[in-house]
Amino acid sequence: MIGEHGGHRVVGHSGIYRGYNAFMSMLPDDDMALIIMANQSDVVNLTSLPAFFMRDPILDILLGTTAAP
Repeated sequence: MIGEHGGHRVVGHSGIYRGYNAFMSMLPDDDMALIIMANQSDVVNLTSLPAFFMRDPILDILLGTTAAP
């Protein structure tokens, strides 16, 4: 994934395996990286993956930005 968050360039990759999901985001212009790994007992669908939903709020805190509604 190549994109941006709050005007900051983001390069990342995600992964899913039964009971586990992860997300890695690198912000090369900010010399920053964020890696989230999460375990869960039941993967019902892609909307229940905690690593994906934690990424944007954590990046907002680290960068001092506000997520779009």
